[in-house]
Amino acid sequence: MPANDSLGTILLWFASAGAPGQPVPDAGLALLPPAQRDFFHSLRAPGRRQQYLHSRLLMCTALSRHYRRATTEWDIEERTNAAPLIHNLPVPAHISLSHSHHLICFGLSSFRIGIDVEWMKSGRRFREMAALFMSNEEVALLPEHPAELQRYFYRIWCAKEALYKALTPAEQARTTLTGLSYPALLENDSPWHLMQSRLDHYRLAVVSEKVTAAPLLHQASINLEHVMRDAARRGLSNHKKGPDGPFGILDTTETQ
Repeated sequence: MPANDSLGTILLWFASAGAPGQPVPDAGLALLPPAQRDFFHSLRAPGRRQQYLHSRLLMCTALSRHYRRATTEWDIEERTNAAPLIHNLPVPAHISLSHSHHLICFGLSSFRIGIDVEWMKSGRRFREMAALFMSNEEVALLPEHPAELQRYFYRIWCAKEALYKALTPAEQARTTLTGLSYPALLENDSPWHLMQSRLDHYRLAVVSEKVTAAPLLHQASINLEHVMRDAARRGLSNHKKGPDGPFGILDTTETQ
């Protein structure tokens, strides 16, 4: 992000996680930093390998196009149950990463953020699952109508997951999802901004530190299959530009 990003811009990149069982192209691995190639080879489950490849390739490609560096140059530390740490960003910035079903989302901001995207699967035991992350007060407000119940469930789930990701590791260690309050997150005196949206069958929540007026969310898509085919054709592992979708402002003005 620009060092003087006082406007509070959040950049979001989206990509497909690829079809299940799709073979892993050598060109895709060649675009990752050495540490991420090693981590990929340490994974055994094919589905986990595919998810990891696409998520890290999205992250490295997005960073490289934003900062004009090669995708293999990033010094990324993998962490258990936490977003990766990037040690050589040109300017201080915060990242967040989320994956659900076939969609991956990567966010970059000059202040703390958390993003969560969820495939809104129908037919789940919403009432039973709600007790795992909702407070008693939130559970008491579960709607009776199935469609409204599904919307309410994913709205609160995504918001709390995004807020949890925005917390520091020390804060996360003493926090539970049931202890996070969705109504408090919506209050004017909350230290956080909450932005929510629907993307086809997905639910998106973005939580950001309230250090400015409500931030602008800019989104773009990256076609990772094109990225890998282009790299294979040119025999390059320093991809910096390619066929992105253009950045656009994400509409988060939906009714709560």
